[in-house]
Amino acid sequence: MMQVDPIDREVKEGPRRLWAICRAAERNEIARVLEEHSQNRTHAAMALGISRRTLLNKIKQYNLTPQACRVFLSESMLPAAVAAAPN
Repeated sequence: MMQVDPIDREVKEGPRRLWAICRAAERNEIARVLEEHSQNRTHAAMALGISRRTLLNKIKQYNLTPQACRVFLSESMLPAAVAAAPN
């Protein structure tokens, strides 16, 4: 069963617009960086090059709970992991 990339899922559910693609990419990047920094918001904000307040607003906007971050990562990493697996 092939997993659908979270970016593709959001684009296919609505009109294909640049803002939808950018929004999905932003959400996935924030989730990745939060997980990379063990949910430390100050360090994640510095890594993203945004203020902590902006990060907090985006976390609220995208409803990025720690569990949601792990789900986004597992969904987005699975196709890459499958493609990179040796034959």
